[in-house]
Amino acid sequence: MKTVRDGDESFPRAASAAPRDAVEVFDRIFPAYDRMNRILSLCLDPFWRRRAARRIAAECRAAPRILDLASGTGDFAIALSRAIADASIVCADPSVPMLAAAKRKIAARQRADRFSFLECRAGAIPCADASFNAVSCAFGFRNFPSADDALRECARVLEPGGVLGVLEFTRPRTVLFRAALSGWLATASLFAGRLRRDYAHLRRSINATFTAGEFVERAASRGFRAVRAELFLPACRFFLFRRA
Repeated sequence: MKTVRDGDESFPRAASAAPRDAVEVFDRIFPAYDRMNRILSLCLDPFWRRRAARRIAAECRAAPRILDLASGTGDFAIALSRAIADASIVCADPSVPMLAAAKRKIAARQRADRFSFLECRAGAIPCADASFNAVSCAFGFRNFPSADDALRECARVLEPGGVLGVLEFTRPRTVLFRAALSGWLATASLFAGRLRRDYAHLRRSINATFTAGEFVERAASRGFRAVRAELFLPACRFFLFRRA
């Protein structure tokens, strides 16, 4: 495993970490990432993360070891640490600038010794089998090159009976809702300024992703039993699974 650096930050890096062209969008947008999340979600995304973290906490054993995939700037990891006071959390993301931003944010707000940071892609997690009690992921699955590969790796690194919690935008089933959501995301992305084209890519990823039912079926094919699948209004879905 190699170490990569971003300014004064360094993180372990898997030898099979994602190619740069797969993550360069997130490398570019990290300075505006938190602000645009608030705009795109109508300021609801912190509420969604806190609510999802409480759902995961209710299903976790004491002092869990949690892998937070697509950790971004660390907001979901922070929500988890507040919901589960004795958790240790590995923040994993293929974007080094995102991880660096997460590390700085966590150092300012939380006990840094509860967190570690890993650059890797979700389809090739450089961790031992059954090494985590829970895996979390907020708004990452629709951007993974292969959701099936990511689910396979989540099942591998989770202990039997371990928890997978996923917060995600899914493709609306009705044409009217798809049109309304696409229109709002197109309008909101105007606030991204010079990053507008990058946010157009993220908007397209929502229109091209799976429905809620399709995601539950995919997870079941990888050995996960659905415990909960619910809508966080107006358009976000939370899924809670247990590994067989």
